[in-house]
Amino acid sequence: MKEEEFKNLIGKDIVVDYNFNGEKQVWSLKNFSIKEGKIKHNRLPIIISTFIKNCTNPHIGKPTHG
Repeated sequence: MKEEEFKNLIGKDIVVDYNFNGEKQVWSLKNFSIKEGKIKHNRLPIIISTFIKNCTNPHIGKPTHG
């Protein structure tokens, strides 16, 4: 996924798939925000550039993580 696409989905009722060591996790974009021009997760310290690069399949669904 590209950063601009990710930014456009932040705060919406959308989830993305994320492959973490072979385990598919589903992350809610309601838990992300943009503060002072930087993308942040509301509760977890995440390396955003790596996270965004590995996100796929934005869709409506139920999160399993984040």
